[in-house]
Amino acid sequence: MVIRIDRLALAGRSWAIEGWAVDPGCACYGIPGEVDRHWFQRVLLPSALAFAEGFLDAAARTARVVSRDASGNSITVESAAPRHRQQVHAGAAQAARLASRVLLESAPDGPTVRVPADTELVLVVTAPPEPERRADGAGPAPRGGLSGRDAPARGATPTRGSAPTRGAAPVAVIEGARGAVIAPGAGGAQ
Repeated sequence: MVIRIDRLALAGRSWAIEGWAVDPGCACYGIPGEVDRHWFQRVLLPSALAFAEGFLDAAARTARVVSRDASGNSITVESAAPRHRQQVHAGAAQAARLASRVLLESAPDGPTVRVPADTELVLVVTAPPEPERRADGAGPAPRGGLSGRDAPARGATPTRGSAPTRGAAPVAVIEGARGAVIAPGAGGAQ
């Protein structure tokens, strides 16, 4: 599974980045995990409910008889009052319509990515980070990555949990993603 990372948040600070998760064992773009595209909740169930709604709407319609007199000048349309069974079908169609609407509102918008607990990955950043507003509402985060006690010496060798910088693009090794779930908007699964 390939994961693109578009935001890094650390200690209340946030950076817009362009990065990819890399498996440290093979240095390949991709890590073990699964992608749930929610086909059942987003496509299959709503389609089944839409079919049921259409079928029940059709079954609820009363029969109409259209007749023309012998001279062809007058057309008569006759329809009977709905029978009990047709009224039941109309109610069931309305219930299917409501269930479909509720189901679509509660279904996830996009895929959910599940990464197994304690999965090691390397974050490869392909462009310098852009500062964003800090989570506490203060000014923008420092340009170019981590600063102060969080920043290792320039040119330092990467170690687990550190984020050394090479030029302007930091490279981080992240360890122990404890059952992380990456939802839409927190980095995309492709």
